[in-house]
This record gives sequence, structure tokens and C-alpha cells, in this order.
Amino acid sequence: MKRQYNLLLHPAFIISLFLLLLNDISLKYQFANTFTGKLSDFSGLFVFTLFWIALFPANKKSIAFITAILFIWWKSPLSASFIYWWNETMFFSVSRIIDYSDLLA
Repeated sequence: MKRQYNLLLHPAFIISLFLLLLNDISLKYQFANTFTGKLSDFSGLFVFTLFWIALFPANKKSIAFITAILFIWWKSPLSASFIYWWNETMFFSVSRIIDYSDLLA
């Protein structure tokens, strides 16, 4: 199946990517509230999923399912040991806040 790179030019993808970047670079630091947290979750999941679907369109359902499972894992205490390992091993650190309301995204 032909890759659908045109998905990456769709206005919904571009707007979501813009909102994600604006939010993570600026808005979170200015406002740091529930809205900015949820905006990152929704736009990030949308952009991440569409990006991989554009590369592998035949696997749409699998990509959406795996993204959901990974997001649930990331937002749970189960990912703590991985985050610790990553932060001790890699050249940049990652962090996350466990907030089960994020699973609404």
C-alpha cells in the first residue's frame, strides 16, 4: 500500500502539531494548568498516531491500538523503572506526571 504522506499536510495535523509545540514550548510554562496538560495529551496523541499512519497506512488499527496501550503504560506507575533507566543511561532526561484523568485523551 502506498504511503500517505499527504496526511502530514492535512490542516488537522498541522494545527495539532502547532498547538502541541506552542503548548509545550510556551503555554505550559506560562499557565501550568489542567488545560495545558490535556492539550498536550490530545494533540500529542493525534500527531503521533497520524504520523505513524502516514508512514504505514495499512496498519491504521494496530498503530492506534499500540499508541493507546503505550500511552496508558506511560501514564501509569509501571513505566517508572523504564524512566529511571532512561534517565540514568541516556544523554537527556524524560519525566511524566501520573494523572489518570489523562487517560481520557
